[in-house]
Amino acid sequence: MKRVTLLLVFIGISMMSFSQMDLRLGMQITGNWNWLLNKQVTADGPCQDPRSTTFGEYFGPFINFHPIPLFGIELGFNWGMMNMKYMGNIPMTWQTEKKEINHYESSINYKYFDLPLIFQVGKEVYFEAGMIFHFRNKVTYNRDYDNDDLDYSKGEYANLVSGYSPIDCIDLKNVDVTNTFNKSGFGLLMGVGGNIPVTDYLLINIGLRANYILTDMKGIDGLMFTKENFETTSSDYADFRTNPMYFGIRIGIIYKQKLSKNASLTE
Repeated sequence: MKRVTLLLVFIGISMMSFSQMDLRLGMQITGNWNWLLNKQVTADGPCQDPRSTTFGEYFGPFINFHPIPLFGIELGFNWGMMNMKYMGNIPMTWQTEKKEINHYESSINYKYFDLPLIFQVGKEVYFEAGMIFHFRNKVTYNRDYDNDDLDYSKGEYANLVSGYSPIDCIDLKNVDVTNTFNKSGFGLLMGVGGNIPVTDYLLINIGLRANYILTDMKGIDGLMFTKENFETTSSDYADFRTNPMYFGIRIGIIYKQKLSKNASLTE
């Protein structure tokens, strides 16, 4: 958090150091395709199958200024949510001859706050790249099995600490798993965008932006297991690493003005 505070101070000093610049204040919302990337999940076969298309969004205000015409700096404040979905088939321990399975669907609802610092090349049409200070908020887990009979309450799952083990095939609703995830992380972003003038002071902003969190946020998989549930020598343990990734379409509205060094606003 100290780094973030120093960063904000640096940006404020930079803004005051230019005699005149283009200052823009805006509000945006971005609809995302999102994933909690985890190699352990994708390597798990029919027991865990992450949905290829899951959706989320983030929204918030931002401040953008151009110290020179074709170079801009933007600082955003984004509150977001991603909803990662899974499905799979669990073999039942009680019926080996028929090889019965119980199908389930589950989801992780992951809420977060991002503080992106972005550098832009261009003005009304631009390319952008930057860094993200990522903070986990609340995370909940849901799971629903097709068959809720008592005979289907136990299934088999390999690679846990105790080996090829029975697991509980029970439905779960809004289980708080926040503390299984790391509190904060660091990531990178890139995108393209453009501004459409509405008046001399108002612009409509449209763009594409991809975000990737480099830090391992840990957490759970589609069956609500954590990394510690697996043998330290197994490939599942080594592969268990969670990296949020989200890519989406951004739409915003911008108010612009010229800001002089003595802090007056001019047309």
